[in-house]
Amino acid sequence: YLAHMQQAGITPGDVEGMVRSAGVDAALSALYDAGVRVGLDVFKGRRPIESPGLHLEVRATDFDNPLVRPHYEGSTGGSRGVGTRLVIDLDLVRYEAAHLMLSLLALQALDRTAGFWRPLPPGVTGIKEILYRARIGRLPEVWFSQNRYHPRSEDIRAALFAACALGGSRLWARPLPWPRHVPLDRAIEVAGWLAEQTAGGRPALLDTNVSSAVRVCRAATQAGVDVSGTLFRTGGEPLTLGRAEIIERTSSRVVCNYGIAEAGRLGLACGDPEHLDEVHLLADKIAILQRPKVPACGGPEIDALHVTTLHPATPKLMLNVEIGDYAVRSRRSCS
Repeated sequence: YLAHMQQAGITPGDVEGMVRSAGVDAALSALYDAGVRVGLDVFKGRRPIESPGLHLEVRATDFDNPLVRPHYEGSTGGSRGVGTRLVIDLDLVRYEAAHLMLSLLALQALDRTAGFWRPLPPGVTGIKEILYRARIGRLPEVWFSQNRYHPRSEDIRAALFAACALGGSRLWARPLPWPRHVPLDRAIEVAGWLAEQTAGGRPALLDTNVSSAVRVCRAATQAGVDVSGTLFRTGGEPLTLGRAEIIERTSSRVVCNYGIAEAGRLGLACGDPEHLDEVHLLADKIAILQRPKVPACGGPEIDALHVTTLHPATPKLMLNVEIGDYAVRSRRSCS
């Protein structure tokens, strides 16, 4: 980023002045127009930074946040393969736990029995969601995991952190659930747990990714298992109309959140959405700049998202980084 700004003749003091006088969005727009921006392939370390008069070889780790305190390590990818290594600061976990509390209140789900179907470390989503719950005092009942732990030297620290967190919770008489391996082809086991909650008159909340929620509902439908009333709190993949219909056929409700591992949660599900995948932008934590772009694969022009991180504990420092997604941004009052 400094190389970009030096080439554009912009100092950190100039940036501070722009933010104070015109606001964050206007400052980011001015920086973008001056060439201070990073493409997804550069951010992932797959291509160098190249612009007129500037060539800079980069790695994905060059965008690591030096302000982060390395409380534990994880990675993107989780159950679907090797991903980018991430260092997690518990200050960010504490901050995002407040977002979870607000979200559950908006969804009227704070007191629902909760379960998870999330991967084990080194994937970060499962252990982070468990820690959020511990922070707000709403402990989950079960943690199903799509993957088994396969010890590798680079994953030992992540596994040790999870073991210490789960074991330590028992010392404080606030036990967190030990993960139970339930692969994707045994989704009926998760459906069975949800059916138990429905039969007991207290439908549960299941936190998982979108495709896993679909598998649970397909398994329930095929087996004639009643999971009605369940709230599926999803993320990780687009929530399409087709996927939502499969879930809603079980008389369940589904909402989606939006995030990226490099910055954490970017948007929380609206409790009164006008659109299926509508989320509240977490403008206290990240800033979004949109610029028109024609995708490399062709098709209509889109409003590509460029993310800037505002919280000092995000795993990566991002300044006008295009993340490969697009959205429609609007402002309205919901209930």
